[in-house]
Amino acid sequence: MEAKINNKGLSRKVSLPIYFILWLIIAIIGFAEGGIAGFAIGLASGVICSILTITGLIPFVGIFVYMFGAGWFNVLLTSSGIEAPIALSLSFWGFFVFALVGYVITSIIAGLLILKGLLG
Repeated sequence: MEAKINNKGLSRKVSLPIYFILWLIIAIIGFAEGGIAGFAIGLASGVICSILTITGLIPFVGIFVYMFGAGWFNVLLTSSGIEAPIALSLSFWGFFVFALVGYVITSIIAGLLILKGLLG
């Protein structure tokens, strides 16, 4: 989909972010599992896990912080009594991939900077 800006023909493509698409998929699966309450649980889990992906940018320990935070939040949502296990698992592992990519990149960069500092 393209949108024209001004008369000079400057165009911009509009696309949905992948996080938004994952939120929708998780919320729909949550709705299929637990109705409106499952929809809310799935959406909440997706939003919190996507916010926690920023912890993947912490070199050397970021992925563990994500796993602890997202795992704790998913246990908290599971204890609410609303059954939406597939939506919760999908939100945890789906956003884990994004956190893992950020973790690997920042850890490599930090490791190289540490080696450069140690070796001169």
